[in-house]
Amino acid sequence: LADFTGTILNDFRKTCNPKDIDEVNLTWIHGDDRPAWIRERKRLIMTQSGWWAKLPLLDSGNAVLRMLAAEGYRIIFATAPAFTAPNSATEKIEWIRKHYPEYPDIHITRVKEGTYGRILMDDFPGYIDAWLKVRPRGLVLIPLQEWNKDYRHPNAIHIEPDLSNMGDLRRAAKEAMKV
Repeated sequence: LADFTGTILNDFRKTCNPKDIDEVNLTWIHGDDRPAWIRERKRLIMTQSGWWAKLPLLDSGNAVLRMLAAEGYRIIFATAPAFTAPNSATEKIEWIRKHYPEYPDIHITRVKEGTYGRILMDDFPGYIDAWLKVRPRGLVLIPLQEWNKDYRHPNAIHIEPDLSNMGDLRRAAKEAMKV
C-alpha cells in the first residue's frame, strides 16, 4: 500500500556518489549479499524520524483495498516492523491512520500467518508462504514488484501496477468470499 521500494531507492540515489547513481538498484535494498555499508545506509535512511509515516500511497494497492472493502471484506492491517528501524512500528500506525482512518484494526507483527482472514495482500514471498501454509484455501493478492514477479502459487494473483487485471482480482475476491 505504501511505496517503500521507490522511496528508499530514491533516498539511496540522493546519498550516492554521482558516478554510482546509475548502479543503484533493488539488490542494494533487498539483496542477500549486500555489503555492510549498504545495510548501514539503509538502516540510517529508515530510522529517520517520520520516514515511514511519510511514505507515498501506492494507487494500485489503494484501489484494491477499496475494492475489497466494497465487496464486504473487513480490513485488518497486518504489518511487520522493520527489525533495524524501531520507529517503523509507530510510524506505520501513523501512516495507516492518515490514509485509512476508517479501518481501526492494525496488527503489528512479523507473524502474519497469525492474522485470520480469507485474503492476504502482501508483496513478500516469505510472509505469503507462511500465511498460505495455515490458510491453504486463502487467496493472496501480491502487489507486483521486481523481487516477487516470479512467485507462483495457485492461490496467489499479482496486482498489476496499472490495474489491468482488476476484473480478475474482483472475481477472485468474490469467489474467496464463498469459501
